[in-house]
Amino acid sequence: MFKFIKAFVAVFWGFLGVRKSEDHKKDLANLELKHLIVAGLFGVLFFVSILLILVNLIVA
Repeated sequence: MFKFIKAFVAVFWGFLGVRKSEDHKKDLANLELKHLIVAGLFGVLFFVSILLILVNLIVA
């Protein structure tokens, strides 16, 4: 479970584009690809949902 949370944190910082190279190397060594894929999909769904909500609030 802890690795899954670390994957979410890595994906979040990846979306922002703010990463230290040493943290990137640690993530590559410690995280599993399946955790990163699932965290990335959830991150994309969350981001798109927020955008849709904002657009609906502005247009309405």
